[in-house]
Amino acid sequence: MTGVIHIVASSTPAEYLIPALVSEFTQSHPGISVEVLVGDSAQVARTIGDRQADLGLSGMPSSAIRYSIISIVKDEVVLAVSSNHRFADERSITIEREGGLCTWQTVVHSFSAAGIELPEHKASMTLGSTQAVVTAVRQNLDIGFVSSNAVSTSGNKVVSVRIRGLYLDRDLSFVYETGRVLGRHTQSFIDFAKTKSS
Repeated sequence: MTGVIHIVASSTPAEYLIPALVSEFTQSHPGISVEVLVGDSAQVARTIGDRQADLGLSGMPSSAIRYSIISIVKDEVVLAVSSNHRFADERSITIEREGGLCTWQTVVHSFSAAGIELPEHKASMTLGSTQAVVTAVRQNLDIGFVSSNAVSTSGNKVVSVRIRGLYLDRDLSFVYETGRVLGRHTQSFIDFAKTKSS
C-alpha cells in the first residue's frame, strides 16, 4: 500500500496521540506517509469540509450531520498547577456552586452540566497550544486546564488536580466528511488507530 494521509488535528491529539500512532503505523506500512496540520477544533471541521485533509482528529468533533465521527480514545482534562501552587498537595479540590477552544469548551460544558456557573474573569494571557499552557504552569505564571497526557509528560514541576464532582472526560475522535470515500491507506490507518484505543 502506498499513499499520503493528510490529517488535521487539534493540539492535544497532535502533540500526545498522533506521533506514536503514525510512527508505529508507518513502520508496518513503509509506503504510506502521514502529514499532520495542527489547528483548533473549528479549523479541523473547516479543513475537512474544504477537503484539504482526509481526516480530522479533535476532542470536540462537529455534531453536524455532514461529518462522521469515530471515537479513538478517552482523554481526561485536569487542572494543571505548579508543584509550588497551594493546590499541588490537594490532588482534588471542590469548587463552590454559584447561584446566580476545545479543552476550555469541555471544562465549560462540564461545569454547566454540574450546575456551576464560572465567574467572570479577565484572562491574563491566552496561549495557543497545550504545551504553552504547561510551560506557563511550570514557570508558576498561572494555572490552566489541559489534557492529563500533557501533565504526565511534563515532569514533577506540574501537578494534576481534579475537581470533585466533575468528570472532565472527552473523546478524542477522528472526523471525516460523511459519504466521502476514503482511500484504502487512510481506512487502514483508522482501523489501526481503533486497535490502539483505550
